Amino acid sequence: MRRSRVAVVGFGVAGATTAALLAEQGHEVTVFERAPALEPVGAGVLLQPSGQLVLERLGILDEVARASEQIDRIVMRSDRGRVVLDLAYADGGHDLRGLGVARATLHDSLGALAVRAGVDVRVATEIVSHRAGVLTDTMGARHGPFALVVGADGSASA
Repeated sequence: MRRSRVAVVGFGVAGATTAALLAEQGHEVTVFERAPALEPVGAGVLLQPSGQLVLERLGILDEVARASEQIDRIVMRSDRGRVVLDLAYADGGHDLRGLGVARATLHDSLGALAVRAGVDVRVATEIVSHRAGVLTDTMGARHGPFALVVGADGSASA
């Protein structure tokens, strides 16, 4: 396989996962994170079975699951008490369940995995534009060129 230079913009759950998977495949991965330190944002997530499969593939599901709360059923009600969703994970398969996980737990596990895979994480570097695989940050510094640029910096992505 040809080794490519890859940039990932954003080091949240999606960015850290993408960076780890690409580095595991042998690519040279650089992550650009605008925050000055690697810290999770938000309280927690409900990790669905599909996300658990990804963490299992990455080898960190057991670690994350030990620090999570198992969710067997989700019931949502309207403001008048009418049930609008009643989801029992077991209805989809014997071992299916959700995992309620603190974002810090998930972020720490994914971040450590990415670093172990050799990902170069650059904090306090906000990317504001890109052209032909070259990224420009808020200070006007240019980074690249990269064969692939992955935008994982949220809905306000440049």
